[in-house]
Order: sequence, then structure tokens, then C-alpha cells
Amino acid sequence: MAKPVTTDDGQVTQAVSTITWTATDAGLLPGQFDLFTISAGPLPTKPKSLTFKAIQTYSNGDTVNWIEASVKGAPEPEHPAPVLELTKATGKH
Repeated sequence: MAKPVTTDDGQVTQAVSTITWTATDAGLLPGQFDLFTISAGPLPTKPKSLTFKAIQTYSNGDTVNWIEASVKGAPEPEHPAPVLELTKATGKH
């Protein structure tokens, strides 16, 4: 983190750079879908979006790299990276 951020809880001087979710039981089978949630903040005011490159690893060791950039006006890539679009706040949460 280049510059500390001050929050209600004090200064934040470190940032998370990797999150790992590990399946339990049978995990997700091919064709299944699930949501993976994080709680984060404060978020930057610039840029207008954040890209989260993701690498999905299956129990047999196969991986799918969800890291491809989506380009406006071009067909969506086979494995697009998840993107969070940032907008102005509309009120208190």
C-alpha cells in the first residue's frame, strides 16, 4: 500500500492482495455456480473500476484463469476477469 488510509478504526497500512476460497465436501461440480463474497472498504474514488483476476483450481489440479480483460465493443473473452464498477455513493448504508 503506497499511502496509509485513515478509517474510523485507525490507520490501515497493509492491503490484502490475495483471497483464497477452499471447497468443502464435494465442492462445485462442473456447470454449477456460486457467489464468492468479500467485504471491503474504503474503496478508491479513482479508477472507475477494479479488476479482480481469479484463478479457479479444480480437485484434479486443472485450472481456469479468469484474467482476460474485456474490451468495450469487442466480443467478451472466454474467461473474463471479474470487474467491480465503482459509482458515487447514493446515501448512507
